[in-house]
Amino acid sequence: MKISLLQLKIKSKPEENIDKVINKTKNLNGHIVLLPEMFTTGFDYPLINSLDEKHPEILKNLPDNNVYMGSIFRKTNKGKFNSFFIKNGRNITFPYDKLHLFPLMQEEKHLTPGERLNTFTLKNILCAAGICFDIRFPEMFRYYFRKNTSILFIPSEWPSMRIKQLIRLVRARAVENQCFYVMCNAAGKSAGHHFGGMSAVFDPLGNNLNKMTAKCDEIISTEIGTNKISIAKNNLETLNHLRKDIYG
Repeated sequence: MKISLLQLKIKSKPEENIDKVINKTKNLNGHIVLLPEMFTTGFDYPLINSLDEKHPEILKNLPDNNVYMGSIFRKTNKGKFNSFFIKNGRNITFPYDKLHLFPLMQEEKHLTPGERLNTFTLKNILCAAGICFDIRFPEMFRYYFRKNTSILFIPSEWPSMRIKQLIRLVRARAVENQCFYVMCNAAGKSAGHHFGGMSAVFDPLGNNLNKMTAKCDEIISTEIGTNKISIAKNNLETLNHLRKDIYG
């Protein structure tokens, strides 16, 4: 599976962010392209609050020759969500809404927390998603571990001042859950915050497969083989040693 991470500096103009994605990925074909959290708006709440339920239709402008994923503002009759999306051809789905809203970014004042976890399949591989602050809650990712998920996708807007924590947390989740973790973070200043980049693909052994920098609008591609998951799980079958009688 070919994975590309596009580490955007997010502007407060959704159409410009879409155009940037189109231009940066025009030479890719057949890739899974992961974009940062809230990549069309960032956390510009005046902008977000001005948008209606049709905002996710902007994703239709992305090309059909790659699969695009990330998170976007989505308004429904149940509330306003930070939603993970998948655009595969002309089909757009929203398999996950962010469960853990980040208090320091005032998400709780403007958005609605998600209510469910979900898996999805890409190229016959079982996958799942979390969004940014979710990575601090290992219980959530143990759910996916028990489902035998192979790849976790994590779009983020993680501030520069805590960027080392993000890398350590994603690496830990990859090792303890024995699967690939694909994390794409925003970079540069957006809506008054400075984001740290350092997007990464970690294999089940905790190796960083691409080692990106904090550079804005950087794209990097990695090809991953799920045989590493089998190797990691066969070497140490932790799933078979869970003490469900003690901690569920």
